[in-house]
Amino acid sequence: MHKLISRGTVVAAAVGTALLAAPAAAHAAVGITQNLSPGQEVCVSQNQSYYASVTTWASPNPARFRVYFQGGLIFDAPSSFGISRTFYNGAGRYTLCGRANTNNGPTTVSLNITP
Repeated sequence: MHKLISRGTVVAAAVGTALLAAPAAAHAAVGITQNLSPGQEVCVSQNQSYYASVTTWASPNPARFRVYFQGGLIFDAPSSFGISRTFYNGAGRYTLCGRANTNNGPTTVSLNITP
C-alpha cells in the first residue's frame, strides 16, 4: 500500500510541476483584409505576452501603416506596399492600422498580428 501512495504522490507532484512549467496560452493571430476609400483607416488590436509580429500589404496603391504599443506610436510607414516586422516591446496591447493615402484611389489593405 505504501508503494502505491508513493507512486500517486510522485505522479501528482509531476503533474503539478508540469502545470507550473507550462507556458501561458498562446494568442491566436488576428487580421483583416479590407477595401478602403482614400483617407479611410482600419485597425486590429491584440494583447501579447512578450512580442508581436506584424505583416501588411496594400494594393494597387501604397498605404500608411502604423503600429502602436499600449496606445503609443512605435512605428510609422507613411507610404508603403507592405511591412513585415517583429516588435519586442513586452507584454501589452499591440495595435496595427492601415490607412489609404488621400492622394491615391481606393486601396485594399491587409493587416495581421501574430504572436
